[in-house]
Order: sequence, then structure tokens, then C-alpha cells
Amino acid sequence: MRHIKAKDFLCRVLLVLLFGITFLRANAQSLSPILPQATIDTTFPDTTGYTVTPAATDGTDIGADISTVVQDTAEARGRTPVSALLTANGASSLTVSVGETVTFAWSSTNGVYWTSSYTDNRNGPYSPWIATTASGTYSWTVPSSAVGHTYVGMYTVTNRAGQSATASVTYVAQPTANLSPPSMTFASQALGTTSSAQAVTLTNSGGTTLNFTSIALTGTNASDFAQTNTCGSSLAAGANCTIVVMFTPSVAGTEAASLSIADNASGSPQTVSLSGAGTHDVILSWTASTTAGVVGYDVYRGTTSGGPYPTELNSTPINGTTYTDATVQAGQTYYYVVTAVASNDVTQSADSNEVSATVPSP
Repeated sequence: MRHIKAKDFLCRVLLVLLFGITFLRANAQSLSPILPQATIDTTFPDTTGYTVTPAATDGTDIGADISTVVQDTAEARGRTPVSALLTANGASSLTVSVGETVTFAWSSTNGVYWTSSYTDNRNGPYSPWIATTASGTYSWTVPSSAVGHTYVGMYTVTNRAGQSATASVTYVAQPTANLSPPSMTFASQALGTTSSAQAVTLTNSGGTTLNFTSIALTGTNASDFAQTNTCGSSLAAGANCTIVVMFTPSVAGTEAASLSIADNASGSPQTVSLSGAGTHDVILSWTASTTAGVVGYDVYRGTTSGGPYPTELNSTPINGTTYTDATVQAGQTYYYVVTAVASNDVTQSADSNEVSATVPSP
């Protein structure tokens, strides 16, 4: 048997004890990570018109603070996957306009630490945002100051093993084009004649320039409508322009088309619905009377050849030698005569020769 001196044995015992204490202390540190608390940043990008769910209990924290860690679980060893989801109005990318409400929603699985950030520049830098809980929603009403910006939001979830997952959402704030009125109806118009003009006002209610791709007429009867405008190629923020539309029917009956404005605003193209009706008419002309004292003419209409002609079409003598009868019906045949009227507005000549007109159907 080997003899060990008492002094040497004591030293070896102390070394073993010191080594064991160091080993236990190292393991204790590795099993007790310190996790930051969840916080909310209320500065992005404009606090006007938003709500947060769940509500912050003290103005800074959402939900329960993270204060304990379950030691040595499957999740801590990285065997449980972590996931993250972030959407805006249910989508991962969208365009928004001034006054629109955007609802952000986020959720995660197996996370113990949640961070989020946003940028209005695709390449950063990023700033703290609001999604710092396992799940929640946040509603934002788009202010005019957001127009022209492209925002990117990021949501990162980390589990106890240090594994992480990230979700992102991109949303672009665009100018807003408002049209007034949203529709136009033209009165019945004789075929081949042009209506009075009607006007549409286009207003850029966004905070940046509205750029036009096209202003055009579309639809089944687009060729029977015409437009002119003062809009040019772009419209400054807060400005408006006028689009004038006219109707010249080429067929009898109801006609329809659309005024279409393609631009960089949300909801492009914007449209104004157009409608009108083409009607038949009969245009009459005659040779002026050479009798002295004639001040005008009366036009009479009937539906039987040779008379009678019970319908006087004008209420006062016509000062001219033409008249358009726009009150005819499709498929009907009409018979007309003209009389000359003396200056006393009572004495009339005998009827002129009769003329007839058959209105097409339709």
C-alpha cells in the first residue's frame, strides 16, 4: 500500500472541491438567461386614430413580463420549432390611402421573447415598433403625412434555445383621387346631335403628387362620348382639375360608357359611369314666303295623310325656315304642313303642301 502524506492528501481534496464548485457555478449561469421585458413604442408613425389590443396596463408593457425560465425543457434544447406571422389587413403586402384603417395582426408559437421594428426605407434603418407580445392587433388610420412612403414592418420571435423566426409586411401609402360626381346621365338626345357639356371634378386629397397614366373613355358606347380635361400629366397634393364630357348618340335607345382615370392612387383606375339615350327626330325645312307682313311660321303634324293635322308643334311663330321635331316615336309615320303667320299673330296662310316622314324602328 502506498503511503500518502496528510499534507498532500489535503491539497488534492481541496482541488477537487474547488473544481466541483466551479463546474456547478458554470452550469447555473447557462441555465438562467436574463430575458428583456416586452415594451410598446407609441411613436410610429402617427398616434392619431389607432388602438392596441390587448391594452397596455401601464403605458409601456403589453401582457405579462417575462421573469422565469423553465430549465432544461425540450424547447430549451432547441427541439421545439418557433414561428412568427405578421399581416396588414390579412395580407403580407398592400397599398393604403389617406383615411383608410389598417389592422396589423401578429402571432407566434413557442416564443419567449418578441421584438418588432419598422422602417419607411426598404433598406433601413429600423426603429422599434409595437408587436412585442406573442399575439395581438393594432389599428392605424393612415394620415396624409404617410403618403409617398413605403413601410416595412418586421416581427421576430425567439425561443429559449435562441432560435428565431421573422415575419414581415410591406405597405405603401398612396395619394387619393376623388371624383365628383361619380356618375353622369345625359338627357335624351337626337341622333347625330351633341349634348350640352357636363363636368367632373377630380381632386387629389393625398399628400403627394398624383401622376396620371391615362384619362380615357371605355365601354360599349365609348365612341359616342367625348371628353376634354385640364388635368395634364399630374396633379399636385390638394389640387383639383376638371374633366368635361359630351354625348353625341349614333343609335336610338340607351347608351352607356365609363370615364376611366388611371394613376398612382389607391384604387386606380377610378371611374365615372356615363349614360344617355339616343332618339330619332324629323328635320323640316321650307321656302320663305314672299308675302309682305309675314312674321313667322307655324308647323302642324298629323298621323293621317291628307289631314287633319291636330298637333301644332310650336307655341310661337318660328322666325326661320327650319324646325326639328324631336317628339316622334320609333316606327310611326307622321304628316306635316306649314302656314305663314301675319304680323297680328292671328292671320295665317293656307296650308303648305304635305310632307311625310317614317321614323325607323328602333
